[in-house]
Amino acid sequence: AIPHVPNCQSWADEHLSPPADSASADQPDDLCQGRGRLAVVWVHGFRQRYFRIVGVVSHLQHRLRQYCPDFDGVAMGFAWPSHCKKAAYARARSKTERAATHLAAVVRTLRARGFRVALVGHSMGCRVALLAMRDQDSTGGVDAMVLLGAAVPDGSLADGEEFARARIR
Repeated sequence: AIPHVPNCQSWADEHLSPPADSASADQPDDLCQGRGRLAVVWVHGFRQRYFRIVGVVSHLQHRLRQYCPDFDGVAMGFAWPSHCKKAAYARARSKTERAATHLAAVVRTLRARGFRVALVGHSMGCRVALLAMRDQDSTGGVDAMVLLGAAVPDGSLADGEEFARARIR
C-alpha cells in the first residue's frame, strides 16, 4: 500500500525549530541556514499520495536546476490529508484551513532561517496556500506564489472576496 497522510500534524513544529547556533542532527543541512536562498514549496491537490508528492518535488528540483543553473535553493513538498477517494472531496476541503495553519508555520520557520519562500499550489493545494498566506504579516509572507488550476471560485482574488489580493502576503 502507498502511504497516505491521515492527519494534519505539524512537522515544522517537531523538525524545524527556530534557528540555533548549530545544525540539529535530525535536520538536513539544506534546511538549517537559508542565507537568502529560495525554498520552493509544492502544495499538492486533492487525492495525491505520498510517492506522487515526492515524485513531483523531485521533478521540480531537477527542472529548477536544469533551467536555472544558478538555482542553489531547495524544493520541498507540503503533504496534507487530501484523501484518496473522489467521494471524499468535501472532507478534504474541510481540512484545508487546518492544513493552512501548518503551512503558515512552515513558511514562518523557513523565513526565520533566512530563506526566501515561493509557494507552488495545485488545485486544492492552491486553497491551502491562499488560506495560509491570507492576513500574514511581513515575517510570515512569501516572495512568490504560483497557482496552478486553483480550486477556488472565479474572481475570489478580487477586492472584497475570500482571497482578496490585498490580503495575501
